[in-house]
Amino acid sequence: MEVVPVYEVDDSDYAQYLVVFSHHHPLTNPIMNSVNRVRFRRVDKVTADDIHVADLVFVIDDGFDQTEFCKLKRKLAQKRNQFRLAFSQCEGHINRWYTVVDSVFLTKGEVETRNIISGLIESIELHGMVCVDFADIYSVFCNMKRSFFYHGIGEGKWRSVDAIDDAIANRNFDCKTAMTILQSGFEFTLDEFEMAANYFSAKIPEDTCCVFGHRLDPNRIYEDRLEVMIFINE
Repeated sequence: MEVVPVYEVDDSDYAQYLVVFSHHHPLTNPIMNSVNRVRFRRVDKVTADDIHVADLVFVIDDGFDQTEFCKLKRKLAQKRNQFRLAFSQCEGHINRWYTVVDSVFLTKGEVETRNIISGLIESIELHGMVCVDFADIYSVFCNMKRSFFYHGIGEGKWRSVDAIDDAIANRNFDCKTAMTILQSGFEFTLDEFEMAANYFSAKIPEDTCCVFGHRLDPNRIYEDRLEVMIFINE
């Protein structure tokens, strides 16, 4: 009889996340609470080990003073080739992150920041009809400087197209990379996915590198509603 070895799952084989904040703990959701590879640290409590193990760092600049910013910048410099995204509600704080992280979002508040972070983590961790992984997301945001987030909802026969229209309306984009993640229940087809991909591709420059993905939303398994997350990177 052949003996087949059983290997234990090693968390080091999966993406490790670090969320850095200052004044307010970021709003969490089930995926952040269930994945034990997500670390939350106040900016003054970040350790060398936190930096060392993290593959993807989310920095929530919710009012960092200059001292906090400089100290974190020095800590982040300990590890090269690390994927980092920053979020700020203040236009004046955007520029200081350009040389520290891969890309920066100007967000409307804590809820939008949480939705972006949880959406990216869920896209990596959860299954879907067309999955994206850590490398896909890294390729979209790497060295992009400025990122924009749009969210839309659609229902009915043309829901994938309607969701995109709801997200971006008639905006014109001059982007280098983009990513579109569709979220739905089980009632989703590849025809819908192709329709959404073709429709969105027609709205961005032809030379834009764009990643398309789909994931199942456990909260709406049998719902007709479809949501889309769109990331535009300059």
